[in-house]
Amino acid sequence: ARVMEKVNFIQEHAPADYLIKLDLTLPGWVSKSLRPGDLKLLRRAINIFLKKLSPLLFHHKSQLGGFYSVHVWKTTKPLEPHLHVHLNLLNVAYHPRQKAFHRFKPFVDHYKVKIAWRASLSSVGLWDSPLASFLPDCHVGYIKLSHKEKVVSRISYVFRKPIVDINKNIDSCDTTHVDPVWIRSLLDYTPRQVFTGWAVSLKRFGFNSSKSILPTCPCCGEFLVYEYRLREIPPEIPWFTIDQGGGLVEIAPFG
Repeated sequence: ARVMEKVNFIQEHAPADYLIKLDLTLPGWVSKSLRPGDLKLLRRAINIFLKKLSPLLFHHKSQLGGFYSVHVWKTTKPLEPHLHVHLNLLNVAYHPRQKAFHRFKPFVDHYKVKIAWRASLSSVGLWDSPLASFLPDCHVGYIKLSHKEKVVSRISYVFRKPIVDINKNIDSCDTTHVDPVWIRSLLDYTPRQVFTGWAVSLKRFGFNSSKSILPTCPCCGEFLVYEYRLREIPPEIPWFTIDQGGGLVEIAPFG
C-alpha cells in the first residue's frame, strides 16, 4: 500500500502517465551458486543499468526514478533458485539543477535494453559469456497509470513473498532433493521495496506518508476505508480473501 500511495502522489505532482516494467534476469550459474555479496553486486548493477538506460529514453541530463524488488526463486517452480529483478520506472525524469520534471515517451528498444543490462552485469562480475550474440533474458512492458487495477496488480506481483508461489505451484515442484537451508531462506524471504533515482526521497516534493498502511482495492486501486458492515453481500459485489502473502485474491461467494 505504501508503494501505491507514492505512485498516486507522483501521478498527481509530476506529469507521469506510464509505468515502465522491466523484468531482468541473470545467468543460471549466479542463481545456483549465490555467493555472499552477490545481491550487493546486483544492486550496484541496477544503478549502472539506470545510467545506461537514461540516454535510450531521453537526451537531457535528468534522472530516472522508480522502484524495484529482487526475487531469488522461479515463479512456476518456486523451489528452484532463479535470481531476477523486477524494475519499475515512471516516465518522468527529474533535472536537479532546473528542479523540474520532464515527461518522456516510455517506449524503449528491447534489444538495447538487453545490451545495457548485459554490460551492467559484466561490469560487476555477474556475466561471464564472451559471445557477443549471447544476451540476458529481459522483458519490457508498459502500464498506463490511469489503469489503477493493473498498477496494483503489478505492485502485488513484484512484492509478493515466495510462499505465495509455493502454495500455488507446489505440485509442479520436485521435492525429492530439496535443500532444507534453501527452503528455510525462502520461507523467511521478503522482497525489499527499493526506490531509486529521484524517487528515493519524495519528501522534498511534498510527500508525507500516512502513519497507517491501508490496503488497496484490487479492482480500482483506491485505498480501502471501513464504512459499514453488510448483513448480506449483493450479488454484483465480488468476494475477496487475504492469502498467506498478504494479498487479496478473488474467490467464489460462500453458500
